[in-house]
Amino acid sequence: MTGRKDFLCDLKLSPNADYVTYVNNSNSQIRGYGTLNNGNFSISHFAYVADLKHNLISVAQLTDSSLRMEFCKKYSYVMTEDRKECFIKSLCNKNMFPLDVNMIIGKPQHCLLSKVVPDVSWLWHRRLAHLNFRFTWVFFLRLKSETATELINFIKGIEVLIKFRVRRIRSDNGSEFVNSTIEKFLTEKGINHNIIAPYTPQQNGVVERHNRTLVEAAQSMLNYANLPLYLWAESVSTLSMQ
Repeated sequence: MTGRKDFLCDLKLSPNADYVTYVNNSNSQIRGYGTLNNGNFSISHFAYVADLKHNLISVAQLTDSSLRMEFCKKYSYVMTEDRKECFIKSLCNKNMFPLDVNMIIGKPQHCLLSKVVPDVSWLWHRRLAHLNFRFTWVFFLRLKSETATELINFIKGIEVLIKFRVRRIRSDNGSEFVNSTIEKFLTEKGINHNIIAPYTPQQNGVVERHNRTLVEAAQSMLNYANLPLYLWAESVSTLSMQ
């Protein structure tokens, strides 16, 4: 139960719902039921009691949601039934076991919730961000001088894969794209090289916007997971494979 309406998504109010009786024999009406979501798992049919001052949850309600609850002297754990993943580890406080959990406030944006099991939807959202990215080939280079080799190999490979010839490429005016090695290859293949004017990235807007989207989404994933920035390549690679 919770007194915070903003903790619940898909809240359905029930004017004729039951009452909750406290130890002092006072009672409060259950105003409705919704889904409680912290990003790792969700609990459905969670009661909303308007004047409740604390959030209460029963072990049975967790286990009914296909979760496993374990206790030891200092900690409590909420995990999957097979114990392969621990969602919450909470410290005992004066013989009480409060759940150390940050709830998602408000109703989440339904970017992929409609087709995914609720208790894993936000886990996949954090892993893959939004699913409206287009598929992208990304190559990570230590030096700009590696660009020519990677580009030539990519063009050769993609022509075999899709069984069509590459007719045109577009790039900025950087020396990694405008050099004798690449120009010789493109001339031999009959590929037109469209070079944008210097300092005008708006002429290559699709690539620039998509690159920015990938970089910002990768940074968000790393920040949320508290991972070091040197893993940005793995993060970008994960995003580009959608």
